[in-house]
Amino acid sequence: MQLPPELRAGVEREAETIAPAVLASAAERLSQAYRQGLGRKNISVTESIAYSLVRLPATYAAVASVLREIAPSRTLLDLGAGPGTAGWAAAECWPELQSITSVEREPALLSLGKNLASQARAGAVRGGQWIAGDLTATSFEPHDTVILSYSLGEMAEPFRRRIVEAAWSAARQALILIEPGTTAGFAVIDAARDRLIEIGGQIAAPCPHAQPCPIRAGDWCHFAARVERTALHRRLKGAAMGYEDEKFSYVAACRGEVEPARARIIRRPVKDAGLIQLSLCAGEGLAQKQIRKRDGNLWRAARKSAWGGRWDH
Repeated sequence: MQLPPELRAGVEREAETIAPAVLASAAERLSQAYRQGLGRKNISVTESIAYSLVRLPATYAAVASVLREIAPSRTLLDLGAGPGTAGWAAAECWPELQSITSVEREPALLSLGKNLASQARAGAVRGGQWIAGDLTATSFEPHDTVILSYSLGEMAEPFRRRIVEAAWSAARQALILIEPGTTAGFAVIDAARDRLIEIGGQIAAPCPHAQPCPIRAGDWCHFAARVERTALHRRLKGAAMGYEDEKFSYVAACRGEVEPARARIIRRPVKDAGLIQLSLCAGEGLAQKQIRKRDGNLWRAARKSAWGGRWDH
């Protein structure tokens, strides 16, 4: 997956103002904080640009993957917006999108987000509203869809439940929560999913049911989105490969009736010459399905299957 050309160009223009060695040092600090679950706090201007180089593309890929599971909306509220990544992804996935409101507490990220948005082709991004605010305020204006991508887990645990409730109250159609695809990130999503079901949310994705999650302790539900690395991205991360796979966990809840998948593919399919094995989560719980060439249409569908995809057969 690639970033929109004008977003990629904007990020690279911002990076031109800072020495590569300085950017690399800032990128390493951010990577360590991300791996330790410390989140975005007191970010400097240099760190915000490093963030846009090494984390923005991965976040964009994860958000775009999730948005394709949800019906398009006309208005979006992005809570903990960072440099506005989710808004760019929504504008690319949803041509119907008319307006974006982005809430971000870090001044450097908010300023960067405004600068990048000013070059967007999509009117919803270019004309979006930016609000400097802390999510613990827990009161937000209604929008069709509300999203918290990689931000709920940065909140202190006592605040998460209230933020989920406030975000749900502001969502006229859907609430989307995305966290890193780690045991900690999944735990945040799982707890939020339970609360959303309690207060009337209809789980649209990825879960094919509203029963307690069947994933057992020691395991976690997560998916992956592949994103292209630029030459500068590879240099900052000391990486040789031209892409990376961003692992993420998510849940999307809607108001009204939804049509969840009959089952969800929760591991990368194992595809051999005459046998395909799928790991599924279904209404009846976790299941392993083996499909052979003689299975005809099922075989053809399984050949096209992917980790995170629906299995409605």
